[in-house]
Amino acid sequence: MKGDRSFMGTKKFERFKLILVVALMMVVIGVVSLGARQSQGVTVPPGHLTKSPNASAGMVKAPTIPDAPTLPAASSPVAFQDSFSGNLDGWQTVQPATWGARDGRLQQWGDATGEPVDEPSVLATKNVTIGDGKLEAHIYPTGGSPVGLVFRGSDAGYYSLELYPNLPNKSSKAVLYKLTSTGGTKVAETPAASWQGYAYSTWQLVTVELAGSSIVASVDGRQVLSANDSSFNSGWAGVWTYANTGAQFDNVRIQQTGSR
Repeated sequence: MKGDRSFMGTKKFERFKLILVVALMMVVIGVVSLGARQSQGVTVPPGHLTKSPNASAGMVKAPTIPDAPTLPAASSPVAFQDSFSGNLDGWQTVQPATWGARDGRLQQWGDATGEPVDEPSVLATKNVTIGDGKLEAHIYPTGGSPVGLVFRGSDAGYYSLELYPNLPNKSSKAVLYKLTSTGGTKVAETPAASWQGYAYSTWQLVTVELAGSSIVASVDGRQVLSANDSSFNSGWAGVWTYANTGAQFDNVRIQQTGSR
């Protein structure tokens, strides 16, 4: 019986060792498997963030800006036209600012460093001028800043048509200034009762017609301002808004009707 007990004890000991070895092997396999799974995870490059697929759930997407309407047929010789499908080689900045052509539109991208600031930003034609004729542009305002057109510009100064948003106040929504190195002078303005201002987030065709001292501005075919001033006779033309990314432009066109 003593020998039997010794044999049974030996078998139990061998079984215990086998269980212990198997348990250790399972632990080792688990660690190796965990390491393998960890090595297959997402590696985030330094300085970047990985966005969760659900990070945008419930967020409102920025509205898509539609293409601008087609310009009406020209009635006079076209001296300049740009629909912004390429670069801005034909343009120059009058004040330091950042502009760009993207998605077939001219976009204001902030000041010279790309930061939004409430300072005027003018983009003007580089090699084309207007004396008598018609300046047109589609404008899509997305903020509350004034927008408009500039024309007959030179070192002596230029005219600036300023259009303001449709807000419930009595301020004039269409104003014409002449700007020089010494400051600005108001040439004409239209009472808010006559024109209530531009609409947000929609394309509007802004037109300035020039004939000698006569200056007539229209929005979508409706006259919003008229003036008589002969301070500047000819010069570059273009668009303007504040350098705060609050407006886009398209279909800038200059038609010439005179020799100036």
